[in-house]
Amino acid sequence: MNKKRSQLLRDLIAPNPDIESIFFRLKVILNDLPDIDKTVQIKKWIDNELSGYPNSTLLPEYRIMKGTPQGTYITNYTHQFSNATVPIRLSNMPLKDIEHWEIINITNPIKDIQNMIKQDKPVGRSIPTELLHLYSTDEFQMLGVTMQLAPSQLFTIETTVKRKLTEIILELEKEFVDIDELDISEEISMNPQKTEQVIQNLFTTITDQSINIGDNNEIKKSRLGFFKK
Repeated sequence: MNKKRSQLLRDLIAPNPDIESIFFRLKVILNDLPDIDKTVQIKKWIDNELSGYPNSTLLPEYRIMKGTPQGTYITNYTHQFSNATVPIRLSNMPLKDIEHWEIINITNPIKDIQNMIKQDKPVGRSIPTELLHLYSTDEFQMLGVTMQLAPSQLFTIETTVKRKLTEIILELEKEFVDIDELDISEEISMNPQKTEQVIQNLFTTITDQSINIGDNNEIKKSRLGFFKK
């Protein structure tokens, strides 16, 4: 007889799931795992998704996004374009600076990201006006530019987190009797070898073996959120 699916999994795959609640329940379950390095990193991932990633924390690759320059600019002194995609590479801004501003580190808690998706408001970060004036030319003047994310980009983060949670819960369902009880301590103590393999599988799922390490992808002193025109 096939094992009945857990309520934890059912709640996750339901329409409009409360991912924060799933994380809190998972946090309780995994609290019984032994405190080895990989377990610490697994728990840290859960905490970061719940509370947000500090700027100094290495972000998972799925939370590093590339924005599109949107705003207002004037060409040839006469033609003004508003709420348009800004061809910022026509300016004198160095390419490395453009690429720096294009990258947006999304550090918000997963609940905030879900709320942003529901509210469907513009999300991004603005380039300081003084920089726009510095790198504008007589023929191409930038009045206001925000590196903006498309709603689908935030949805990609939610989808990636849901995929990882699904794989984690399926792994726990396979190896433990009833994870809905939120207590696997007895089974862990009875089979440490199995527990070790579970930890490795969970760690692989969470990291994808692809944590982005480069300093170039960290935007210091920046905040992600709603911007006002």
